[in-house]
Amino acid sequence: MIIYGGEWDLLCAHLRQHAPHVDRFVLVEADCTHSGEARETNLERRRDELPVGDAELRIITLRQLDGADVARPMARGGRQRNAGYMGVADLPADTIVLVADVDELLAPATFDRLRDELESPVRLRLDVRYQFLDRRAPGWPCCEQHVPVELRRAPPATTDFAQPALLAARLGDLRPMGPQSPDGLRRRPKRRSDWTAGWHLTGIDPSVRQGRKEVIGAHAMTGRIVDPEHMARCARAGVHHRGWWYVVPAELPPELQRIADAIPGSCAPAPLPDARRRRALRAWAEARQWERLPDRLVACIDRRFDDPGVVTTATAALADRWMVGRARRRDERETSRVPTTTTERITNDADLHDH
Repeated sequence: MIIYGGEWDLLCAHLRQHAPHVDRFVLVEADCTHSGEARETNLERRRDELPVGDAELRIITLRQLDGADVARPMARGGRQRNAGYMGVADLPADTIVLVADVDELLAPATFDRLRDELESPVRLRLDVRYQFLDRRAPGWPCCEQHVPVELRRAPPATTDFAQPALLAARLGDLRPMGPQSPDGLRRRPKRRSDWTAGWHLTGIDPSVRQGRKEVIGAHAMTGRIVDPEHMARCARAGVHHRGWWYVVPAELPPELQRIADAIPGSCAPAPLPDARRRRALRAWAEARQWERLPDRLVACIDRRFDDPGVVTTATAALADRWMVGRARRRDERETSRVPTTTTERITNDADLHDH
């Protein structure tokens, strides 16, 4: 089952990649975004354009997602995810069900491994590609307090922090609602894979590029956080738009190369800039969120950031050192409730917050 929110190009790529291994696709679409904004549904209208091959197709359209139980963005996403159960309820109990967002893809070998080894629900680790297919990110923490300070310090020596995302379970282990529902097991899984099963392609589809996902996704962010020029600058530089981490260049396996061929602009148009500029931008991306900074000052620095001479080696190092120190002091205050390692902090957080 796939949760769809308008990412048409990526949905088609998802279906083409998985069709040889899947007997039935269940696509769930709602007439509002996770943040509650109205959107026009299009799956039924464009059904004949979907490249599903021989796989069976079920489309579920949810309308008027309102009420106290779906007042929050994540709750709306959960309702949409659980609705997919209706599309598989008639299948045998030993059927393997994959609960995925449209930007979560599995490697071909994963399907065989699941058929041979899946005994209980498991959340599969995915390699995160951020904004471009050839740029790899160190996981996807949900919020600032769960971002390890090590990732702010400099481009990390490793990005082996694959994020638990897509859920795989036998139908007999699922229930339409509650802790055993598709959303319940995905959000709080009893087990995570210790191997990387595929890719999480965050911000790759043209419809969600340059920050739109931050508005329609699980966390409804607005204002200066999703300023289009700031988002585009961070994407070019390979820096998280809130200053959480740096990306690193990554090779394209054949599966991602096919997507790159199908979606123009899905690979980075230029190499990453020098480390000095990336450090300065990371520090500024974090600092510009402070409510104490006047909007006029933020807008002024945004306009001048790329001007020659504005970012110097000294100012970049000073700003980065100060912001990293601030994050370290925050981490020290929360030591008692934070897991001990960087990898644990990222992966454990994904059990509680879904992206």
